[in-house]
Amino acid sequence: MVVLSGITAPLAGATERQGYTVRVRVGASGFEPRRVATPLGAVHFVVTAREGDHCFAIPTLDVEKRVRASRPLEVDVFFEKAGEFPFLCCVHGSGSSETGVIVVAPAR
Repeated sequence: MVVLSGITAPLAGATERQGYTVRVRVGASGFEPRRVATPLGAVHFVVTAREGDHCFAIPTLDVEKRVRASRPLEVDVFFEKAGEFPFLCCVHGSGSSETGVIVVAPAR
């Protein structure tokens, strides 16, 4: 696997079935990275809380999962179309800094 800007992509020769893994950290200061790029199709997200409990939500796709400080959240999301998909922390008291965007590239 190769990690670039928080995105893990399969090496050449890996099967397409493996898809992409995106690693994101969330804390009081927000998400890192705040902007991630993915291809169309299945994407595996691994979200880690730096402190306390948080949430990883992609409202336009009805994804809302709790992120516990004690263990990473792993969730698979399937992107059927290209575009920008905002994500955020939905825990009460979260500020506007706890937002980001997933940019899904069109098929080539």
